[in-house]
Amino acid sequence: MTNRAPRKVIAARAAVGSERAEHIESLDLPCGPASLVQERLTAPPESALFQRELLQVTAYVPCPDAVRVVVLTLATAAIGRAQHYRALLRDIAQTVTFDNPLPDVSDED
Repeated sequence: MTNRAPRKVIAARAAVGSERAEHIESLDLPCGPASLVQERLTAPPESALFQRELLQVTAYVPCPDAVRVVVLTLATAAIGRAQHYRALLRDIAQTVTFDNPLPDVSDED
């Protein structure tokens, strides 16, 4: 059996695994620790945005079981608005919850 890492460590590992990261930050969300990474990508040649840089902002939110990770990503060609897109993704990440929205159903019914 392998030891699981704390969720904060899992979030940090996900963030530093990005090769093109130009901005990394830790987040303290209501559902637990997370990380946010900003990268610049080049659009693939077959896209309508050929030869255009893209901004990609990703949040990594480890699940309470410390096995899975929720990945939230925004991408845009508006490179100059990086700060706004980071703020938007931070706000979206604040809404993540791991509560079950379905009512409990017993097997006796």
